[in-house]
Amino acid sequence: MAQAPVQPGQSIDDAFQSILRADWKYTKSWLPVAYHRESIEGLHQGRIGLRRMRSALSIFRRKIPRRVLIQQGMEMKWLADAFSPARDVDVFVEETLNDETISGKVHPLAGEEKLHVITKKRSDIGYELVRETLDSDRFKVFKEAFPLWIENKGWREQMKPEKLGRLDKPIEPYAAEVMNRRFNRILAAGPELYVMDDEELHQVRIRIKKVRYASEFFGDIFDKEKMAKFSALTKAVQSQMGTINDVAVMGGVIARLLEGEGDSDVISYIIGVTALRGGQKHVAKEGLAERWKQLSSLELPWVDSPDRIGDEWD
Repeated sequence: MAQAPVQPGQSIDDAFQSILRADWKYTKSWLPVAYHRESIEGLHQGRIGLRRMRSALSIFRRKIPRRVLIQQGMEMKWLADAFSPARDVDVFVEETLNDETISGKVHPLAGEEKLHVITKKRSDIGYELVRETLDSDRFKVFKEAFPLWIENKGWREQMKPEKLGRLDKPIEPYAAEVMNRRFNRILAAGPELYVMDDEELHQVRIRIKKVRYASEFFGDIFDKEKMAKFSALTKAVQSQMGTINDVAVMGGVIARLLEGEGDSDVISYIIGVTALRGGQKHVAKEGLAERWKQLSSLELPWVDSPDRIGDEWD
């Protein structure tokens, strides 16, 4: 998404609407690609759009009550969950089977060929679920109702009249508070980062992803150059931690892929692949230290925002 959805001078209300409008448009544009299986990017980008919108719901929850947003969040999670089985296979094939450091280099090669056949079957099943979901009455209702909810600012109808005034305040002070709070949560993990287990690292990665999305939402209301640098660095750290997480969860993905399979060639091949990917995880962990150092010492674009002073949390 080239342009940040939130523009200087918008109210909190308009900023929330702008984010959802832009990301729903983005998500919707990728769903036909996923449905027709034209590219693995269809499912990947569609899930990103859903995650960004769910992140927006979380960001604005201090101004819009959770009870008002929960139904939309549940529908987005339902969609994302339905897309997960197909996406898990896509990632495994793209980042493991098709990895140039692995493809054709792990023996027995017959195991690689057989595993491609197995993943194709699992992928077919996953994409069938994607199509069933997008053809469902539940999705059709959501697809019609959600954009209307955005355009009509349906959240206002479910809020108490005396609370609506908080939405008319300028976005800048609130955005600065959001960025500060979320970034501080990330920094708090720093001292323990190198002794965390895989699940704990994954939770930190989720926080980084959320602060990155927030920086992309608010990229135009603070110093653009500094915000772009911040977003790029958080993306790099997220990617580094993504490699660690992909290897960490690979065992579960493989177990689901090989359910009911007992071919010795495939089992031997998987053992070799797991060892290689384990080495990649180690390298990613070593590289994380330098990235984290850069992130923790970065000049924060929102700190000097003159509009931060006097923000109210009513």
